Amino acid sequence: MSNPVWIISYKLKKDVFVEDLLHASEKCDNEVLSKLKGFISWDVLRDEDT
Repeated sequence: MSNPVWIISYKLKKDVFVEDLLHASEKCDNEVLSKLKGFISWDVLRDEDT
């Protein structure tokens, strides 16, 4: 049985900083995702403005 992989791409609005996204992502991982049954991992990758 293979594990599903989700790739989600975001483009930040002009008034949002990368640090804000990284903080929100870490909070989401710590408070929600890591507690889900079967959850394996979460990574945030940056490529220029996405």
